[in-house]
Amino acid sequence: FGIGVDPHGFYQCKMICPNIPTFYYSLELYLLNDHYGLNYPDNVIKTERRKINSIRGLIIQSHEKELLFRDDYQLSQEIPSFILPVTYDAPPLKEKSQFLHNKLNLNKNKKIALHLGGINWWHSCIEISTVFSRIDNWVLVFQGYYKEDYVQKLRKHILENKIHNVFILDEIFDSIKDIDKIIQSCSLGIAWYNDISIGFRTAGESSGKIPAYFRFGLPVVAKKYTSTYNAIEKTGCGLCVENYDDIINSLKMIENRFDYYSCNAIKEYEKKYRFEKYREKLLIFFNTNL
Repeated sequence: FGIGVDPHGFYQCKMICPNIPTFYYSLELYLLNDHYGLNYPDNVIKTERRKINSIRGLIIQSHEKELLFRDDYQLSQEIPSFILPVTYDAPPLKEKSQFLHNKLNLNKNKKIALHLGGINWWHSCIEISTVFSRIDNWVLVFQGYYKEDYVQKLRKHILENKIHNVFILDEIFDSIKDIDKIIQSCSLGIAWYNDISIGFRTAGESSGKIPAYFRFGLPVVAKKYTSTYNAIEKTGCGLCVENYDDIINSLKMIENRFDYYSCNAIKEYEKKYRFEKYREKLLIFFNTNL
Protein backbone atom coordinates (compact mmCIF):
# COMPACT_ATOMS: atom_id res chain seq x y z
CA PHE A 1 0.00 0.00 0.00
CA GLY A 2 1.00 3.64 -0.30
CA ILE A 3 0.96 6.63 2.04
CA GLY A 4 0.49 9.96 0.30
CA VAL A 5 1.72 12.88 2.37
CA ASP A 6 -0.24 16.06 1.62
CA PRO A 7 -1.33 16.98 -1.95
CA HIS A 8 2.00 16.33 -3.68
CA GLY A 9 2.56 12.97 -2.02
CA PHE A 10 -0.97 11.80 -2.73
CA TYR A 11 -0.73 12.97 -6.34
CA GLN A 12 2.54 11.08 -6.83
CA CYS A 13 1.04 7.92 -5.35
CA LYS A 14 -1.83 8.09 -7.81
CA MET A 15 0.40 8.86 -10.79
CA ILE A 16 3.06 6.22 -10.09
CA CYS A 17 0.92 3.42 -8.63
CA PRO A 18 -2.71 4.31 -9.40
CA ASN A 19 -4.17 0.97 -8.34
CA ILE A 20 -2.53 0.39 -4.97
CA PRO A 21 -4.47 1.05 -1.74
CA THR A 22 -3.51 4.51 -0.54
CA PHE A 23 -3.73 6.25 2.83
CA TYR A 24 -3.67 10.03 3.01
CA TYR A 25 -1.37 11.59 5.62
CA SER A 26 -2.25 15.25 6.17
CA LEU A 27 0.58 17.23 7.76
CA GLU A 28 -0.11 20.74 6.48
CA LEU A 29 -3.82 21.48 6.37
CA TYR A 30 -4.50 22.86 2.90
CA LEU A 31 -8.05 24.14 2.58
CA LEU A 32 -9.06 25.60 -0.76
CA ASN A 33 -9.82 29.05 0.60
CA ASP A 34 -7.62 29.12 3.70
CA HIS A 35 -3.91 28.47 3.35
CA TYR A 36 -0.68 30.43 3.35
CA GLY A 37 2.70 29.73 1.80
CA LEU A 38 1.55 26.41 0.33
CA ASN A 39 1.13 26.46 -3.42
CA TYR A 40 0.46 23.43 -5.59
CA PRO A 41 -0.03 23.17 -9.36
CA ASP A 42 -3.64 23.05 -10.51
CA ASN A 43 -3.31 19.49 -11.81
CA VAL A 44 -2.11 18.33 -8.38
CA ILE A 45 -5.04 19.92 -6.56
CA LYS A 46 -7.63 18.76 -9.10
CA THR A 47 -6.34 15.18 -9.01
CA GLU A 48 -6.21 15.20 -5.22
CA ARG A 49 -9.77 16.45 -4.88
CA ARG A 50 -11.13 14.13 -7.55
CA LYS A 51 -9.58 11.01 -6.06
CA ILE A 52 -9.72 11.81 -2.34
CA ASN A 53 -12.64 9.46 -1.68
CA SER A 54 -10.60 6.54 -2.98
CA ILE A 55 -8.31 6.60 0.06
CA ARG A 56 -8.42 3.74 2.56
CA GLY A 57 -7.95 6.04 5.52
CA LEU A 58 -6.95 9.50 6.71
CA ILE A 59 -4.09 10.14 9.14
CA ILE A 60 -4.27 13.59 10.70
CA GLN A 61 -3.05 15.31 13.88
CA SER A 62 -6.24 16.28 15.72
CA HIS A 63 -10.01 15.86 15.74
CA GLU A 64 -10.30 19.59 15.03
CA LYS A 65 -8.27 19.22 11.84
CA GLU A 66 -10.12 16.06 10.87
CA LEU A 67 -13.48 17.86 10.93
CA LEU A 68 -12.08 20.73 8.86
CA PHE A 69 -10.51 18.33 6.36
CA ARG A 70 -13.66 16.25 5.96
CA ASP A 71 -15.82 19.30 5.39
CA ASP A 72 -13.49 21.02 2.92
CA TYR A 73 -12.68 17.88 0.93
CA GLN A 74 -16.20 16.47 1.23
CA LEU A 75 -14.60 13.28 2.47
CA SER A 76 -16.98 10.36 2.90
CA GLN A 77 -17.88 9.60 6.51
CA GLU A 78 -17.29 5.95 5.71
CA ILE A 79 -13.56 6.56 5.30
CA PRO A 80 -11.88 5.97 8.68
CA SER A 81 -9.38 8.29 10.32
CA PHE A 82 -6.44 7.91 12.66
CA ILE A 83 -5.48 10.80 14.94
CA LEU A 84 -1.69 11.05 15.18
CA PRO A 85 -0.29 14.20 16.81
CA VAL A 86 3.28 15.21 16.06
CA THR A 87 5.21 12.68 18.14
CA TYR A 88 8.76 11.79 19.14
CA ASP A 89 10.16 8.28 19.34
CA ALA A 90 12.06 8.99 22.55
CA PRO A 91 11.45 9.02 26.31
CA PRO A 92 11.08 12.25 28.32
CA LEU A 93 14.18 13.77 29.92
CA LYS A 94 13.90 15.67 33.18
CA GLU A 95 17.62 16.35 33.67
CA LYS A 96 18.74 19.92 33.03
CA SER A 97 21.88 21.03 31.19
CA GLN A 98 24.08 24.13 31.46
CA PHE A 99 24.95 23.99 27.76
CA LEU A 100 23.44 27.35 26.81
CA HIS A 101 24.52 29.06 30.02
CA ASN A 102 28.10 28.08 29.23
CA LYS A 103 27.84 28.81 25.51
CA LEU A 104 26.35 32.27 26.01
CA ASN A 105 28.28 33.04 29.19
CA LEU A 106 25.10 33.50 31.21
CA ASN A 107 24.75 33.71 34.95
CA LYS A 108 23.46 30.35 36.17
CA ASN A 109 20.48 32.09 37.81
CA LYS A 110 19.20 33.40 34.48
CA LYS A 111 16.16 31.54 33.17
CA ILE A 112 16.11 30.79 29.45
CA ALA A 113 13.03 30.90 27.25
CA LEU A 114 13.47 29.09 23.93
CA HIS A 115 11.83 29.92 20.61
CA LEU A 116 12.40 26.77 18.60
CA GLY A 117 11.73 26.50 14.86
CA GLY A 118 11.18 29.16 12.24
CA ILE A 119 12.53 32.66 12.80
CA ASN A 120 10.16 34.77 10.74
CA TRP A 121 7.47 37.41 10.91
CA TRP A 122 4.65 34.89 11.26
CA HIS A 123 6.14 33.96 14.65
CA SER A 124 6.46 37.64 15.72
CA CYS A 125 10.11 37.22 16.72
CA ILE A 126 10.83 40.96 16.72
CA GLU A 127 7.79 41.77 18.86
CA ILE A 128 8.54 38.99 21.33
CA SER A 129 12.15 40.19 21.57
CA THR A 130 10.83 43.59 22.60
CA VAL A 131 8.78 42.01 25.38
CA PHE A 132 11.75 40.09 26.75
CA SER A 133 13.90 43.23 26.70
CA ARG A 134 11.71 44.42 29.61
CA ILE A 135 12.27 41.29 31.73
CA ASP A 136 15.38 41.25 33.90
CA ASN A 137 15.63 37.63 35.01
CA TRP A 138 14.91 35.94 31.66
CA VAL A 139 16.88 35.39 28.47
CA LEU A 140 15.27 34.61 25.10
CA VAL A 141 17.04 32.31 22.64
CA PHE A 142 16.06 31.72 19.02
CA GLN A 143 17.06 28.44 17.37
CA GLY A 144 15.80 27.44 13.95
CA TYR A 145 15.70 28.00 10.23
CA TYR A 146 15.28 31.49 8.86
CA LYS A 147 15.26 33.69 5.80
CA GLU A 148 18.21 36.04 5.75
CA ASP A 149 16.21 39.23 5.23
CA TYR A 150 14.06 38.71 8.32
CA VAL A 151 16.86 37.60 10.61
CA GLN A 152 18.83 40.70 9.59
CA LYS A 153 15.85 42.83 10.64
CA LEU A 154 15.77 40.96 13.94
CA ARG A 155 19.51 41.46 14.51
CA LYS A 156 19.19 45.16 13.66
CA HIS A 157 16.27 45.51 16.08
CA ILE A 158 18.28 43.89 18.88
CA LEU A 159 21.31 46.08 18.19
CA GLU A 160 19.52 49.41 17.78
CA ASN A 161 17.39 48.89 20.89
CA LYS A 162 20.35 47.68 22.95
CA ILE A 163 18.64 44.43 23.85
CA HIS A 164 21.14 42.33 25.80
CA ASN A 165 19.05 39.33 26.76
CA VAL A 166 18.04 38.02 23.32
CA PHE A 167 20.28 35.66 21.35
CA ILE A 168 20.09 34.02 17.91
CA LEU A 169 21.89 30.70 17.52
CA ASP A 170 23.45 30.12 14.11
CA GLU A 171 24.11 26.39 14.25
CA ILE A 172 22.44 24.17 11.68
CA PHE A 173 22.03 20.61 12.93
CA ASP A 174 22.05 17.43 10.87
CA SER A 175 19.93 15.51 13.38
CA ILE A 176 16.98 16.59 15.48
CA LYS A 177 18.63 14.81 18.43
CA ASP A 178 21.41 17.40 18.36
CA ILE A 179 18.87 19.99 19.52
CA ASP A 180 18.21 18.08 22.75
CA LYS A 181 21.07 19.76 24.64
CA ILE A 182 19.64 23.17 23.74
CA ILE A 183 16.12 22.37 24.96
CA GLN A 184 17.57 20.79 28.12
CA SER A 185 19.24 24.12 28.90
CA CYS A 186 15.95 26.03 28.97
CA SER A 187 13.15 26.62 31.43
CA LEU A 188 10.31 27.59 29.10
CA GLY A 189 9.19 27.26 25.50
CA ILE A 190 7.60 29.89 23.26
CA ALA A 191 5.12 28.74 20.60
CA TRP A 192 3.78 31.84 18.87
CA TYR A 193 1.73 31.34 15.72
CA ASN A 194 0.22 34.38 14.03
CA ASP A 195 -3.25 34.14 12.52
CA ILE A 196 -2.23 33.73 8.88
CA SER A 197 -4.02 30.47 8.04
CA ILE A 198 -6.12 27.66 9.42
CA GLY A 199 -2.92 25.64 9.73
CA PHE A 200 -1.52 28.07 12.30
CA ARG A 201 -4.83 28.44 14.15
CA THR A 202 -4.98 24.67 14.60
CA ALA A 203 -1.30 24.21 15.49
CA GLY A 204 -1.89 22.77 18.98
CA GLU A 205 -1.35 19.05 18.36
CA SER A 206 0.39 19.49 15.02
CA SER A 207 3.21 21.68 16.31
CA GLY A 208 6.65 20.10 16.40
CA LYS A 209 7.98 22.49 19.03
CA ILE A 210 5.24 22.01 21.65
CA PRO A 211 5.87 18.27 22.28
CA ALA A 212 9.62 18.95 22.04
CA TYR A 213 9.24 21.40 24.93
CA PHE A 214 7.00 19.02 26.87
CA ARG A 215 9.51 16.20 26.53
CA PHE A 216 12.01 18.17 28.61
CA GLY A 217 9.46 19.46 31.11
CA LEU A 218 9.32 22.99 29.69
CA PRO A 219 6.08 24.86 30.33
CA VAL A 220 4.89 26.66 27.21
CA VAL A 221 3.60 30.15 26.48
CA ALA A 222 1.64 30.42 23.24
CA LYS A 223 -0.74 32.65 21.34
CA LYS A 224 -4.28 31.67 22.25
CA TYR A 225 -6.37 29.63 19.84
CA THR A 226 -8.72 26.77 20.64
CA SER A 227 -6.03 24.31 19.56
CA THR A 228 -3.22 25.80 21.66
CA TYR A 229 -5.50 26.29 24.66
CA ASN A 230 -6.54 22.62 24.55
CA ALA A 231 -2.97 21.39 24.10
CA ILE A 232 -1.25 23.68 26.61
CA GLU A 233 -3.42 25.53 29.11
CA LYS A 234 -6.24 23.03 29.51
CA THR A 235 -3.67 20.32 30.30
CA GLY A 236 -1.86 22.49 32.85
CA CYS A 237 1.32 22.61 30.76
CA GLY A 238 1.55 26.38 30.32
CA LEU A 239 -0.47 29.46 29.43
CA CYS A 240 -2.00 30.96 26.28
CA VAL A 241 -2.22 34.71 25.82
CA GLU A 242 -4.03 37.12 23.54
CA ASN A 243 -1.24 39.66 23.01
CA TYR A 244 2.48 40.22 23.48
CA ASP A 245 2.28 42.19 26.73
CA ASP A 246 0.45 39.31 28.41
CA ILE A 247 3.63 37.25 28.07
CA ILE A 248 5.20 39.07 31.04
CA ASN A 249 2.41 38.15 33.45
CA SER A 250 2.27 34.61 32.15
CA LEU A 251 5.98 34.15 32.91
CA LYS A 252 5.41 35.35 36.48
CA MET A 253 2.51 32.94 36.91
CA ILE A 254 4.54 30.03 35.58
CA GLU A 255 7.50 30.93 37.80
CA ASN A 256 5.23 30.84 40.84
CA ARG A 257 4.02 27.31 40.01
CA PHE A 258 6.88 26.03 37.90
CA ASP A 259 6.95 22.47 39.26
CA TYR A 260 3.22 22.10 38.59
CA TYR A 261 3.51 23.15 34.94
CA SER A 262 6.76 21.27 34.35
CA CYS A 263 5.45 17.98 35.77
CA ASN A 264 2.27 18.30 33.73
CA ALA A 265 4.33 18.84 30.57
CA ILE A 266 6.22 15.60 31.17
CA LYS A 267 2.98 13.72 31.87
CA GLU A 268 1.29 15.10 28.77
CA TYR A 269 4.26 14.14 26.63
CA GLU A 270 4.10 10.58 27.94
CA LYS A 271 0.36 10.44 27.45
CA LYS A 272 -0.02 11.97 24.00
CA TYR A 273 3.23 12.65 22.17
CA ARG A 274 5.32 9.47 22.45
CA PHE A 275 5.18 7.54 19.19
CA GLU A 276 5.29 4.17 20.93
CA LYS A 277 1.78 4.91 22.20
CA TYR A 278 0.55 4.78 18.59
CA ARG A 279 2.82 2.26 16.89
CA GLU A 280 0.70 -0.88 17.28
CA LYS A 281 -2.59 0.95 16.83
CA LEU A 282 -1.33 2.48 13.59
CA LEU A 283 -0.34 -0.94 12.23
CA ILE A 284 -3.79 -2.25 13.11
CA PHE A 285 -5.35 0.76 11.34
CA PHE A 286 -3.42 -0.05 8.17
CA ASN A 287 -4.12 -3.80 8.24
CA THR A 288 -7.82 -3.35 9.04
CA ASN A 289 -8.43 -0.98 6.14
CA LEU A 290 -6.44 -2.62 3.35
